[in-house]
Amino acid sequence: MLANLLIILGIAALGAGLFLKFQRPAASTPTEATAAAPADAPASVANPNENYDKGYAFEQWVADRFKRDVYKVKHWRSDKRSNEGVYADSNSDPDLVVDFTMHSIRQKLAVECKWRASFQSGTIELAKEHQVQNYRSYAGREQCKVFILLGVGGTPAAPSDLYVIPVEQTKNGTLSYAEVLPFKQRMNLTTFYYDTQVGLLKL
Repeated sequence: MLANLLIILGIAALGAGLFLKFQRPAASTPTEATAAAPADAPASVANPNENYDKGYAFEQWVADRFKRDVYKVKHWRSDKRSNEGVYADSNSDPDLVVDFTMHSIRQKLAVECKWRASFQSGTIELAKEHQVQNYRSYAGREQCKVFILLGVGGTPAAPSDLYVIPVEQTKNGTLSYAEVLPFKQRMNLTTFYYDTQVGLLKL
């Protein structure tokens, strides 16, 4: 009697196991469908702050190269704006304003920082034409030297090349590689110096 009971229980357990086995594929179907969904979904939206983050990283790299016993950072623009596009007029001014002081020489300098991954078809856009005009107006209004510091390649926090271009040499904001080449800097130095003889900022 006991043997018969054990046989019956064994058959019941076997049947239950087979039932569960054949039910698993149906239960897993929603998971498979969910896994396939991203392939049909649109590509992920780029971080809206990505350009701001890259610009800020390059500004930090530039700021770190102004030796503090010679240069004093007076202004560092934040470029903040509201959701409705309201922003301060000063956002159109260069990113950094520094005072250069050495012995009896004192000079106000302003720099606009731009990082680009590479040249496109042999040219590069330093800034929009109206931005260049703003920088030139600032130079005249503030009686100071203005430079566009162009980082190219590498990363914003560690550019491969640097070009320090006087704003009066920027034309309409787009230059060819040949036009920016004379302003290429040596990358083996870690601090800027201002050449008072020719009025150029160099690395």
